[in-house]
Amino acid sequence: MKLKNRSILNISLVRIALVAAMTGCSFLPSVGPDYEEPKMQLPENWDGKVAGENKIQSPIELATWWKTLGDEKLNWLVEQSLESNRDLEVAKSKVREVRQSRASALGSFFPQITSTVGYTKTRISQQSVQGNLFGSGAIRGVTLVQENYSAGFDASWEIDLFGGLRRSYEAADASVDSTQEQLNNVYVSLISETTRTYFEVRSLEKRISIAKENIEIQTESRGIVKSRVDAGLSSELDLAQADTQLENTKAALPSLESLGVNARSRLAVLAGKTIQELDAAFPKEMVGSDARIAKELPSGILQGVPSEVLRNRPDIRAAERNLAAQIALVGVSKSDLFPKFTLTGNLGLQSLTSQNFLEASAKGWSFGPSVSLPIFTAGRLLAQLRAQNERAEQASSQYEQTVLQALAEGESTLVAYELEKSRYDILKKAYEASLRSLDLSKELYQKGLADFLRVIEAQRSAFAAEDILAQSEQSMVSSFIASYKALGYGWQAIEEVPKT
Repeated sequence: MKLKNRSILNISLVRIALVAAMTGCSFLPSVGPDYEEPKMQLPENWDGKVAGENKIQSPIELATWWKTLGDEKLNWLVEQSLESNRDLEVAKSKVREVRQSRASALGSFFPQITSTVGYTKTRISQQSVQGNLFGSGAIRGVTLVQENYSAGFDASWEIDLFGGLRRSYEAADASVDSTQEQLNNVYVSLISETTRTYFEVRSLEKRISIAKENIEIQTESRGIVKSRVDAGLSSELDLAQADTQLENTKAALPSLESLGVNARSRLAVLAGKTIQELDAAFPKEMVGSDARIAKELPSGILQGVPSEVLRNRPDIRAAERNLAAQIALVGVSKSDLFPKFTLTGNLGLQSLTSQNFLEASAKGWSFGPSVSLPIFTAGRLLAQLRAQNERAEQASSQYEQTVLQALAEGESTLVAYELEKSRYDILKKAYEASLRSLDLSKELYQKGLADFLRVIEAQRSAFAAEDILAQSEQSMVSSFIASYKALGYGWQAIEEVPKT
């Protein structure tokens, strides 16, 4: 194929076009507003103060705050969640998806070249004008049946004079950042939810143990009352009251066990496992009433200052990047109102016979610029621009709402942790007092100085106080977890999704 006889002018035009594509007309301003990072007035400090000295100090410890609780089973479960959780895999896939969209936007800066190869065989109607000429022999060498061989390249290149393509790339790039931050937010939520659910399981196991221990104690008490009734020292009423208390305590057990199964099922989903796989790797255990569900719990929380929330919380960072994308898309819509300049060209071979297909005489080419300008669109383009402006306004309001929500969550969780700690200490004293009351009521009953109703009431109070204390411990741990989620920790030590 002889294709070397191009003019110097054609080669120069191609080179100029290629240089312009690589520079992207960056010396020209882009239409539409330029993005400016939003500013919000933030308080200098939190209103709620957390007493106590926090054990978490280094950035690594902050990024892996759940490890400071000193529970190897929890660490294993979090690792499983980060490896196998299906929602996390969806979020990672979305990051890879928007990266490809950004690559597509980048490709729009360069010439688009397509190659075509074709063969057609056509029979012209003999009743047409051409058919009469060809069939009568007026044009020699031409018959009603014709063949056509073709091969070539078509190229088009939009010159980004007004910045529509540049704004599209800005929007795609900001969307990649926003999606990455959404993935980071999934990390934060997944880690905190796995940790919270794990301690919910532990708490329910402890409450089940408490109920079973109380059933054993009340069964023993019922046996004592039965012996006294048989000896004529107590009435049948005391035995009926003992039976009532015992059955009521037994009735609480199925509800707790149901809640335990539900919590373990949710924990299995978070870890990306079936309930059977979780039970095999993380078997049920009975937590004694004196055991703490969290082995170590820092006395304080690294609360920092409100401005750090803007840097740490992925949902705020995602909202800010989404705002940047929407602002860039305003420029894209505005560029549609301006002329579009395109360079088009084709180079190829065309012949009626296969024998002449590769000869120089079969060569053909065309090259030239074109300009398109919207003249009348019935207001469609202006409406699209106004709609995009509204989307940008929505993104701005959404960003501000996200910041305010984050500040409110940070404030409330810090206060909740401190108050729950105080409540736990009070409930612990109440539980200890209920145990003393129970011992005294039993002693008076055995001496015949009080009826069995006092023992029943004391047992009921002690069981309720112990169960409420266990719930308070879970609430305290949950508040600790919620605080680090609200402050935006947990994603910083996670490796970035590999580029594909």
